[in-house]
Amino acid sequence: MDDLSDAQASALLLGYSMGEGEAHTEMQTSPAWQGTYDEERTLVLDGEQGQNSITLSVQAPTSAIYRIYLPEGTVFDDGTRQPHDSQSSRLYWTEEGAGLGLRAPAEPGEYFYEIELQWEDPKITATYGLKLVMTGERSAYDEALDATWDHFPEADALSFLGMQTVEGEACYRFEVSLSEGSKQVAVSKTNGTLFELPAA
Repeated sequence: MDDLSDAQASALLLGYSMGEGEAHTEMQTSPAWQGTYDEERTLVLDGEQGQNSITLSVQAPTSAIYRIYLPEGTVFDDGTRQPHDSQSSRLYWTEEGAGLGLRAPAEPGEYFYEIELQWEDPKITATYGLKLVMTGERSAYDEALDATWDHFPEADALSFLGMQTVEGEACYRFEVSLSEGSKQVAVSKTNGTLFELPAA
């Protein structure tokens, strides 16, 4: 895409334990999962088949945009995991599975995250390290996202819903999660104008 910052990510298995047994470390030196972000900043990480429940915990900088999807799994969590502040993370559900959403790094560089997955049957805990590499210039998507956060500083989370034309402008459409509920907005790709959309 013409104005999108490049971003790649890969995950390494750092260690695992089964039941109450001894933890194993350094089990892999090549990426367990890898992928490339698209304009939605969504990295799809396919887990192993058959997993029936997963928990996630991520250590992330407050500047962190990416989402981790873990298809075929059911999350058991209270849905309020926030490592640093209300804008840094949000647990959410998708049709494909579930994941943890984080704000993306705005500046080029390398970012490292840790993800813990827990399977209940059999009882396995695995820890993954996620390396995110951001390169290139800020995109129109980055600017639109920042404009939305600036307009709703009290928001708990933002979700990208796709593109929409509003008053002749190509816009990024977001859902804004607020303490009193949620609302949808559209932000112009060309000039950053924010439009509040009527409730569905």
